[in-house]
Amino acid sequence: MEAVGFDLQLEAVAETLSQDVHKTSDIEGERLDLEQVRSSVARRLGLETGGCVHVEHRVEGVVDVIMDATRNYRDPLTRGLPPRSWRVG
Repeated sequence: MEAVGFDLQLEAVAETLSQDVHKTSDIEGERLDLEQVRSSVARRLGLETGGCVHVEHRVEGVVDVIMDATRNYRDPLTRGLPPRSWRVG
């Protein structure tokens, strides 16, 4: 039963992150496909539904930023270049 609870918790985290990415990009004037966002987030969290939809590079970039911010929020800020995953090209 614990595994079921963990799966539900992980799915809730995935949906929350997906909504955060989608709404954050919408505020910035960038419309992202919610299904692509969900697929990218699910893949990164190791959920079975991850990778079911082709995900555009720009969606992956925004998901990279949000995932990094939520996972590394305690790390000190630096003045160096952003992580390679954030860079275009």
